[in-house]
Amino acid sequence: MPRNYKPDPRGKQYRKYDQETIKQALEEFDTTPNCSLASIANKYNINKSVLYRHSKKIMKTQGGQNALDDDTERHIVNYINICGN
Repeated sequence: MPRNYKPDPRGKQYRKYDQETIKQALEEFDTTPNCSLASIANKYNINKSVLYRHSKKIMKTQGGQNALDDDTERHIVNYINICGN
């Protein structure tokens, strides 16, 4: 019989934020040029670390930095295609 998980009642209770409110705050942060993350967090009554974490999820891209610039990479790809033919 599987065990039913019961969280520790003495443990830390994190505040649940509405996803729509977080989305609105992040949109305002992206559109307003000279507005800090802390001021938007105060305006929407959201912890600034929560907004920062959600903004990094949106801006996250796959992979790291490129070793070669775009022009060099394009030349290498063209050369490999020529050699393949």
